[in-house]
Parts: sequence; structure tokens; C-alpha cells
Amino acid sequence: MRKACGSIPLLLLLVVAGYAIAAEQGEEAKLRFAAAQHEIIAILIKEEQFDRVLPEFSRIVELGFEGPTEELVVKETWAVVDGLMAAAQFEIAHQVIDQALDHTAEPDSEFGLLMLKGKLYRQEGRLREALQTYRLAQGLQQ
Repeated sequence: MRKACGSIPLLLLLVVAGYAIAAEQGEEAKLRFAAAQHEIIAILIKEEQFDRVLPEFSRIVELGFEGPTEELVVKETWAVVDGLMAAAQFEIAHQVIDQALDHTAEPDSEFGLLMLKGKLYRQEGRLREALQTYRLAQGLQQ
């Protein structure tokens, strides 16, 4: 009887370790998928297939990144939006930022995305909206 009780904590430890490994492998799979999506989106922008950018970007944010990996989604958003701004595709760029904001949990991520949105407004010449957005971002840091 004592032997069976002693193996329960070991069994629980193995189960917890198994879940941690599976979660880590799942996160790595998400990152690999997102890396491939990045390349797909870059090609779509280069080929001026702008109507396909948002659905492909959605596949990244819907993976559900959390914690430190959420920062990678913010960086990806910046990369996509920079490409769209260079092509003067402002409306799609706003949709990309809004979608990323909808899937963001970390205040630092929200700050980065609001700064990007302000930059986009400024690029469009919508200076009042840029100012409001920068003030909103600033408010997150207080």
C-alpha cells in the first residue's frame, strides 16, 4: 500500500511534465506556422494581393499567443503594416492593427500597437487622430 501511495506524486509529476512539454511543443508549432504566414503575407503584399493580407494575418493572431510570444505578434503587425503603408493600403493596415488589438492581453503590446496606429494616422495626414492615439498610448504608461 505504501508503495502505491509513493508512486502517485511521481505519476502526477510525470503528467504535469508531459503537459508542459506538450505546451512547449505546441508553442513552437505556432511559431513555425506564424513564420511561414509572415512569408506568405510578404509575398501577397509584394504581388499587390492586398485583399488576401487580412485573412492570412488573421491566421496568426487566432493562434492565441500569450506572454512573451505576444510580443512577436506585435512585431509581425508592425512588419505587415509597414508593408501596407509603403503601398498606401491604409484601410487594410488599420484593420490589421485593430485585429491585433482585439487579440492582445499585455499592456505593453497594446501600447506598441497604439503607437503603430498613431504612426499610420500620421502617415495618412490624419494628425488629430494620430495625436489622440498617441495620448491614449501615453495613458497606458501612467
